[in-house]
Amino acid sequence: MILHCGGQHATFEDVALVEVPPATTTYRPVPHADLIRLLEDRVTKETGLIKPNKAFGLNKEGKQLFGTLTYDMGTTEGPVVDLSAFNNGLDIEQARSNYGFSIGFRNSYDKSMSLGIAIGATVFVCDNLALHGSWLTIMRKHTQNVWDDVVPMAMTRIASSVGGWVEMVRFMEGMKQRSVTTDEGYRHIGLGLGRGVLTANGAGVALKEWRHMARREEHPFHDHANTSFGLYQSFTEGLKLGRVTRKIDQYTGTSALFEEAQLVEPMTQELPKTSSPRRA
Repeated sequence: MILHCGGQHATFEDVALVEVPPATTTYRPVPHADLIRLLEDRVTKETGLIKPNKAFGLNKEGKQLFGTLTYDMGTTEGPVVDLSAFNNGLDIEQARSNYGFSIGFRNSYDKSMSLGIAIGATVFVCDNLALHGSWLTIMRKHTQNVWDDVVPMAMTRIASSVGGWVEMVRFMEGMKQRSVTTDEGYRHIGLGLGRGVLTANGAGVALKEWRHMARREEHPFHDHANTSFGLYQSFTEGLKLGRVTRKIDQYTGTSALFEEAQLVEPMTQELPKTSSPRRA
């Protein structure tokens, strides 16, 4: 979550204290606190995930809400995803703790923006009204039926998004199994620059990171210095630079580039089965 257009970090208590405007014949506000409670409740009931890290932001005297709920896949009330089908070196418990599940959201009391929910391994929420999830982003206007739309949507979309988490694990673990030489890394960083995925400064950072990864044993990704996963981490360092408004396209472009260049080793096992969604 990025607040750079006047938004301020807030607690749930701050959010709940904002006065909800009255409904009209064409407008129905969704209370900020009710939206947060709904999402957190649905995630637990549909996936078993609990105890998210929460971040909230308020803008325009509370009339705009921005927030994220980030879950550790290892902290659950029961099994969420059966990863036993991955038998080629994947540490199941480590995968649960390494890869998260996030929900981003926004809401307004002044009709300045639609209610929005984003779901993914990563989500992007900004008080410039940008909202994006790596798996799913949905918007609903504050019409009379907005709450009737949001409740079943939260139930079905959150449960189905667990499959997106499995695909993300497949992608990341596939990169760890793909060997990449130093020169291959140089070429792909150059390709990222040429395609506009990396800026000139970002490409310089990625290049430096790629070099240091192999040479410094204390580097956090030293063990992946000759893999596609290590190269991906170099790209993400470079992506930290540049305009906020381009982040979504840059991260999407990076994933597309790696897939096109066959930098992800295919995982031939069938997709793990998700548990049956739990209902209230």
